[in-house]
Amino acid sequence: MQRTRRDAVDALLPDERAKLILDRLGTHGRVLAVELALEFNISGHTVRRHLRDLADAQAIASVCTAARC
Repeated sequence: MQRTRRDAVDALLPDERAKLILDRLGTHGRVLAVELALEFNISGHTVRRHLRDLADAQAIASVCTAARC
């Protein structure tokens, strides 16, 4: 059976999702929690936890449910 992009995204580990979030920030300058939740097929709570962890590590500046570099 051929793996789809959705299968690949669903199988991401937290560190892999964090890297994708940082990559998206580098490209677009901001991310929205709701968009990431839909793309990664995870809860908004999980996305916000990732964003909080990245902000705590001073990798991003967090603003509400969005983040920017």
